[in-house]
Amino acid sequence: MSLFLGKIHYWLFNKIQLTEQLEQHILQVAASHGVPVEFMKSAALKQFEAPLPEAPLEELINHQNIHGWLQRCITQAESRQAFYVTQILEHSPHLKTRLLDLAAEQARQIATTSPQSPSAPQAMFQAVHDHLLEGMPCDRTQQIVENDDIQFAWKYEPCLHQSVWESVGGDVKHYYDLRKSWIQAFSKQLQPSWSYSVSQEGIHQIQTEGGTAAL
Repeated sequence: MSLFLGKIHYWLFNKIQLTEQLEQHILQVAASHGVPVEFMKSAALKQFEAPLPEAPLEELINHQNIHGWLQRCITQAESRQAFYVTQILEHSPHLKTRLLDLAAEQARQIATTSPQSPSAPQAMFQAVHDHLLEGMPCDRTQQIVENDDIQFAWKYEPCLHQSVWESVGGDVKHYYDLRKSWIQAFSKQLQPSWSYSVSQEGIHQIQTEGGTAAL
């Protein structure tokens, strides 16, 4: 990455902020259902950094280590989310559906502000990952499986999230479910007639209306 701030850094910063916003929504809903959120926050602060304060990127970032600062923020945001979701579901397993709803609600809200609807499945994939945090660009985790005018299929390999969730004693399948709910809602909001699915092999697929799965 560059030694100077550019569009890619603001792009990543926005995705980190969206992840942290979802974290706050998750905590608010959990607290409203009697989950001891304040206790969990105290425990989290002993292991992880606090969420970023509300300030412009140029005021927060370490200009001497732009790449390292962004990478650390990504790791901290994902680790806190994994910790909180794990703790919340251990206390109140029935809240899983509500957490999935929160991910979908955020995705729909973001999609409604999109200036235009993607006209091709690949463009939808790109729009998803303009908002969904999936590591650093250099991680190159999105491996394309199929790409044509009707469908776009990909898989996340290697998975950047499993070790994060295991480090907090959690099950990464919870993250997969949250991600699926997010992408489903986002793509459906922008193109209601299109479909999104995930196979048992972990292959994600976006199809236009009338498309037939080939995977």
